Amino acid sequence: MKIVKLIPNILTSARIVLSLIYLLLLNNLYLYSNNRLYLILAAIVFVLIGATDFVDGKIARKLKITSPLGALLDVAADFIFIVFSLIMLNMQSMIPIWFIIMIIAKFTEFIITSHIIRNHQNDSKTLFIFDYFGRVAAVNFFLIPGMVLLVYVGLNILYINIFLYITLSLVLISSSARCIHCLKLIKGTKERKFNVSIVFNKSL
Repeated sequence: MKIVKLIPNILTSARIVLSLIYLLLLNNLYLYSNNRLYLILAAIVFVLIGATDFVDGKIARKLKITSPLGALLDVAADFIFIVFSLIMLNMQSMIPIWFIIMIIAKFTEFIITSHIIRNHQNDSKTLFIFDYFGRVAAVNFFLIPGMVLLVYVGLNILYINIFLYITLSLVLISSSARCIHCLKLIKGTKERKFNVSIVFNKSL
């Protein structure tokens, strides 16, 4: 039973290893762009990365063994795959640097706003707080390193760039909404503390 409880974290850790393999395949694919073997292997590894990302959370929720450590490991694995794959693709002139900076900024904002929302709503059950537009943007983050593989079979890089700007729009909507929500929570907490202090002083 103890081994079963480790399955989600094992799958998440496997995703980190697969991400490193994917980076190697992306590099080889760039160096030997006509090599179909590297393209097929990269596609297979990408599918495995996506599968482990989908399954680990499902298993954890099914077995009711979700934990802050598991959530942190999951986000860390996503960050490693997405950011380092995009850095590799930027070095190959396929992904602009502004997009990588935007993703790092989004991850940072996500962690900070999750902390603020969790503390002000007294929600200790979940480490990270998700929103709809942020989830869609995160799926796009994940898909882009795989979509680039289609360039090697004839997809125009223009379509990738359009997808980047769509993702940017989702990030701006998500981050704006989260930051406004956090400001409201902080303001509300300050007002409650102020009212409590007034009542306390009057009672004296």
